[in-house]
Amino acid sequence: MLNRFLPACAGFATLLTLAACNTSPLQGRYYGAQPGAWIEFRPGTIVHGITGDTASYRVDGTRIVVSDPAGTIEGVIVNPTTVRFTAGSGAMADAFGGVWTARAAPTASPMAEAQPSAEMVVGQWRIPGETNVMDIRTDGTYSWGPRITGSYRMMPGQRIRMTMVEDARTVGTLTYDFVVQDGQLTLKFPDGSATTFEHVD
Repeated sequence: MLNRFLPACAGFATLLTLAACNTSPLQGRYYGAQPGAWIEFRPGTIVHGITGDTASYRVDGTRIVVSDPAGTIEGVIVNPTTVRFTAGSGAMADAFGGVWTARAAPTASPMAEAQPSAEMVVGQWRIPGETNVMDIRTDGTYSWGPRITGSYRMMPGQRIRMTMVEDARTVGTLTYDFVVQDGQLTLKFPDGSATTFEHVD
C-alpha cells in the first residue's frame, strides 16, 4: 500500500476488525412486527427507529445485553437474521421486547424504503490520487488493490453491506450508507466518517 492509500485502507480494516471482534453477526437493521418499527445494530450501539433512542449493547455467545441509564434488557440471537428480546417492565422492555428480523419490513407501504440497484455501484473506483482500484462486480463480489477482496449486498435505504477479506483472512462485515453522484462514490462509515472514490474510466 502506498501514499495515502495505507491510512485509508487501515481505517477501513480497523472498522471491520472492530466489528469482527464483537463476536456478534448483528449488523444493520432488524424489523419488528409493528409497521415501521426497526432497530439498527452498529458497532457497540443499537438505535431504535421509532424513538430514536441509542443504547449500548454487548454479545456473549448468543446472549445480547442492551443497556442505558433507563435500564437493561436481555435478548438472544435466534439465528443470523433473527433476534428476540424478552418482554418485561420498563421503557427498555417496551421498546425492544419482541422478535426482530433482518428481512424486509413485514408489511409494504408507500413509505417503505426501496432497495437500490447494484448497477449504481458496479464499476471501478479509486480514491483520488491513489493507484489501487476498487472493482465492484455484478456478481456480488469486489476487490480493492492486491490484498482486499470480499462480497457485497445492496440494502434498503441507499445502503450497501460489505464483507472484507484481507490477505485471505475474513476481517468482518459492515453496512454503509452510500451516494453515487457526478462520477463519485462516497461510502459513509458507521462512525460518521466517509471515503470518496472517483470513477475510473
